[in-house]
Amino acid sequence: MSLAQTVSDRLRAGALVLVVQEADELLALASVEAGAGACQPIVVISGADPDAASKLENLPSGVGTLVLLDYLAIYGDNPLTVRMVREVALQQRDEGQRFSRLVLIEQPATKIPAGLIGDAEVIQAALPSVAELTDELDAFIETQGITIEGNGENRYALASAVAGLPRNEAARLYARATIENPDGLAPAWLRAEKAKRVAARLGGALTFEATGDTPDVGGLENLRDWLAQRGRAFGSAKARAFGLPEPKGLLLLGVPGSGKSLVAKTIARQWGLPLLKLDAGRLFGSLVGQSEQQTRQATEAAEACAPCVLWVDEIEKGLAGASGGGGDGGTTQRVFGALLTWLQEKKAPVFVVATANKIEALPPELLRKGRFDEIFFVGLPNVDERRAIAKIHLERRGREGINHKVVAEATEGFSGAEIEQAVVEGLFTAYAAGRDLELADVVGAARATSPLSRTMGEDIKRLESWADGRARAASKVDVTEATNIKRRVRRPGIK
Repeated sequence: MSLAQTVSDRLRAGALVLVVQEADELLALASVEAGAGACQPIVVISGADPDAASKLENLPSGVGTLVLLDYLAIYGDNPLTVRMVREVALQQRDEGQRFSRLVLIEQPATKIPAGLIGDAEVIQAALPSVAELTDELDAFIETQGITIEGNGENRYALASAVAGLPRNEAARLYARATIENPDGLAPAWLRAEKAKRVAARLGGALTFEATGDTPDVGGLENLRDWLAQRGRAFGSAKARAFGLPEPKGLLLLGVPGSGKSLVAKTIARQWGLPLLKLDAGRLFGSLVGQSEQQTRQATEAAEACAPCVLWVDEIEKGLAGASGGGGDGGTTQRVFGALLTWLQEKKAPVFVVATANKIEALPPELLRKGRFDEIFFVGLPNVDERRAIAKIHLERRGREGINHKVVAEATEGFSGAEIEQAVVEGLFTAYAAGRDLELADVVGAARATSPLSRTMGEDIKRLESWADGRARAASKVDVTEATNIKRRVRRPGIK
């Protein structure tokens, strides 16, 4: 239903004051069908106009004028204008005569003046459907003389890629694609650019993350197999017809540096989806109600970017105090509650990847089934996984000749991040010596490193103990088999 028709229906139903959000297109209307099926003359008054109150007071009587008044935020502080707005609204109670209808045009989150709250009804302009965006695409390609091959699936994919944007922004994005993208109109490029535009509106709480140079994940066979199944069903109409629900996402618990964040980036890269990162800590604002409002805007923005991957890194830090006792008047609990409801009820194809290092800091409500499809524990890598990780980081730096098996044995008890740093440290050593990297450089760097499995051994064992039986192991070994802190590591010889 068009915005004009929605406004018309509400006015017919007897609405006193309509506050229409994101409704610039209303200002361009010549007339709106309102009241008894008749088209009424329109008067547009700007709230920034110093004579706004006077113009409201001198509206023509008996002709049923439709008044479009914009900039609520400006005139809302003017008691005289607010009074005149209310008087126009109260005219509608007089029966037997044609009275003026009032529509206020404003942006989201604008505070409605206290004197109008009881009489105002807020309408959020609906974003265009995929069918409407397909019409916009057809108009664009006809104007540009572009031919899109296929039986309609390609056109649908292009329209779906910009779903969540107003029609004018979608049209501009189509035009930019033909100029800036070497491949022209391409769904992947459109989705990425859409994600950037939407994220930019959230003031840093939601950011677009590039995934083009993300390395592969070493090991984690169970997790990778699980993701391969979910990837086939994510955003798939065939999967929905088969009876499968839209995959919700997963919660990754584990040791710092074990590759949890890398998993989020890898999912987005392999599935060809934009990656949005939600900084839960930046959802909180200083004004009353601001935190809850920004939470709603962030989740709506994520859905506008769908299909996409939403990465919530170290979620326990952003929601510290959600279990009560935070001393913030309950703001954290309300934000947490809003996120829980969205995780449970969302229908849009937004695959949420949340990571956490400290399980005791997570509220139990987050862990129950329904918020996420699965909870995985990512422990310290076993020898085969360390070998795969070492191979990835050495080959990324053009050092395929280094013995991966020896590096794996020399880094027992290391996380993936610590293995990477051993390779980097070895490169620094070789560069300072004026020669290429040798195996002894990497092993020497590993021997000089005190990994987290030693410095935080008790914390890691406690986390492993909690995960055993409560979370699915990301690797094909038991969650407590990834490292053996008690056993003295026997270092291999260097040949």
